[in-house]
Amino acid sequence: MGIYDWDDVLTKGQQNSHISVFLVSCMSHFGRHAFEFKIFFRILNQIKSKHIFSGNNQKGGFFMKCIKIILISLLTSIFTMIPAFAANLNKIGVVDFQKILETSKVGKAAQKEIKSEGEKMEETLKEKGSEIEALKKKLERDALVIDRDTRAEREREIRIKINDIKALQKKYMADFRDLEARMIDRIRSQLIDIIESIGKQDGFLLIMEKNQAGVLYSPGSVDITEKVIRLYNQKVEK
Repeated sequence: MGIYDWDDVLTKGQQNSHISVFLVSCMSHFGRHAFEFKIFFRILNQIKSKHIFSGNNQKGGFFMKCIKIILISLLTSIFTMIPAFAANLNKIGVVDFQKILETSKVGKAAQKEIKSEGEKMEETLKEKGSEIEALKKKLERDALVIDRDTRAEREREIRIKINDIKALQKKYMADFRDLEARMIDRIRSQLIDIIESIGKQDGFLLIMEKNQAGVLYSPGSVDITEKVIRLYNQKVEK
C-alpha cells in the first residue's frame, strides 16, 4: 500500500474504500474536526513512510494500536455530535396566527376596532332599511286615496332607495374586508422580527404558520405561539 495522501482521500476516497467514503462524508458534515482528520492522516503517512507496519518491525503492533486508539477517539467525538446535529436540522416550529389575533393585546385592540367599525356600518344600514319599510307602509295606507301617478312615483322612490342600500352594503363589505386585511398585515409585519429572533436564538431550522401551512398535527413542544404572544405584548408595552 502507498502512503496516505490527504488530498487523495478527499478526491478519490470513494474509489478506494468504504472507510474513506465514510471519513470524507464525516468531513463534509463536521467541519470543526477537519484539522483532527488531517493530523491523523499525516501521522499515518509518516508511520507508513518508515515501514513501521511492515511485518519485520517489532514496533508495528504498538503503533497500530496507537492508530486504532486515535481513530476510535476521533470517531467517538464525531458520533456524540450527531444527535445534536440532527436535532438542529429537524427543529421546526409552528405559530398559530389566529390565536395571536385573538389573545395578544394588539390583536384584541384590532378586533375591537374592527367590531366597532362593523357595528357603525350595520347601524347605518338598519336606519336606511327602516326608512324603506316606513315608505312601504305609508304607500299601503295611502293606496286607496292616491292616484296612479302618485303611486308609481312612490314605488319608484322605494326602488331607488333599495338599490342605494344594496350599493352601500356592498361598499361597506369591501371597506370592512379592507380594514380587516390592513389590521392583519400590520400585526404580521410586527411579528416578523419577533419570530426571526426566536428562530435564531432557539436554533429553529424552520417556523411555519400553523393554519396556512396546513399543519394537521404538531406536538406542543414545537408550538411557539405563547412565547411569541408574550414577547409581542412586552414589545407594545414599551
